[in-house]
Amino acid sequence: MKSIARRKIVLSVLSVAALITILTLVTAGHWWKKLSSAKVTYNQADSSESVVYHHPDNMLLVKLHNDNDKDSYIVLLTEPAYIAYLAKPQYEENFIALPLGYTYAIKTGENMPAVPMIKTDVQPDLQSGPGFVEFTTAKSGRVHVSY
Repeated sequence: MKSIARRKIVLSVLSVAALITILTLVTAGHWWKKLSSAKVTYNQADSSESVVYHHPDNMLLVKLHNDNDKDSYIVLLTEPAYIAYLAKPQYEENFIALPLGYTYAIKTGENMPAVPMIKTDVQPDLQSGPGFVEFTTAKSGRVHVSY
């Protein structure tokens, strides 16, 4: 009797683990990992409440948190250089914060509701190199991200 109960428990655990693994692999392009070591400055001042996430396709999601650009969300592709802006409602509709430093994007790539910065009055002047990216926000704040 105990043996049958153990088998059922083991099979249940293995089934759940397999399902989680399959779902993770199928949705791999939707996951963004928080870069805990990333440092963000805004107009040369520390912006320690800002958060940076990394996507496997060499993209960064920068959640700015400071007076001028509070709750601005910037999506960056470092190679080739690309920058887009997500307003707070679009961010909240598209991204789901998860434990352990991850966020999940409901829409990805061209389906993401981001507006390219080239459509704003401010030129983003995006500069990037190994371990850093720097750009000007739509509200003219200069942001430097090192990761």
